[in-house]
Amino acid sequence: IVGGKHLKAHARFIVSEIPGKAAFILDDVTVWGVSLPNDWLGGIKGRDLIGEILAAKNGKIAGVKEFKVEPGRLIISLDE
Repeated sequence: IVGGKHLKAHARFIVSEIPGKAAFILDDVTVWGVSLPNDWLGGIKGRDLIGEILAAKNGKIAGVKEFKVEPGRLIISLDE
């Protein structure tokens, strides 16, 4: 939307634990209450982010530059 700027946004995730396999799926992202289209998010809505990281040989998700968890924060930076 706006490169290099901080925006007030909310993300909703579906977290489930299938026996032997945890899932962390991005359900929706809103900016100022407006849901962002999946294409604007690099097609990551509905994808199991943890499953893809664990399955990838390089430990990365296609379309995601950075995926970081900090106390009280989850940071997902998309590739350009």
